[in-house]
Amino acid sequence: MEYLIKVRYKPGFFDALGNTVQRDIKDLGISGVKKVKTAQLYYVEGEITYKELRLLCKELLADTITQQYEITSSRTSFKTNNKQTFIVQVWYKKGVTDAVADTVKKGAMDLGIQKIDKVKTGYEYIILGNISRAEIERICRGLLANKVVQEYKIYPEGIA
Repeated sequence: MEYLIKVRYKPGFFDALGNTVQRDIKDLGISGVKKVKTAQLYYVEGEITYKELRLLCKELLADTITQQYEITSSRTSFKTNNKQTFIVQVWYKKGVTDAVADTVKKGAMDLGIQKIDKVKTGYEYIILGNISRAEIERICRGLLANKVVQEYKIYPEGIA
């Protein structure tokens, strides 16, 4: 089975990375962004139960006081119902060492979760505002992803 885990701050808690990215976007000369929210992403593959995934999230991946987690199938479609929202996911390219993923896999084994075959980590940025597809591409290339070691995907797809 393949799962996607998203860990983000609960409402009312400060998202420091989102705030920093929003300021950096303004420094790029793009003024239409109203808010940036972030989430840590964990792609997990293996013969694991939902109960084991919840244990992994509660004990290792999320600070349950300030953060919440969501577990979905990795094949979940990405839709936004707001024309002024872009979702960007940034992942390491295949073959690039992902030290955090290695640590998660080891931590899972320490929790007694033995059947994880693969872990990948990334970030999700939800960018709200009045910006164009060209501007979101510029934000991705200039701030969110290092094209040498990372790849990104923008949702919704196909917006000009």
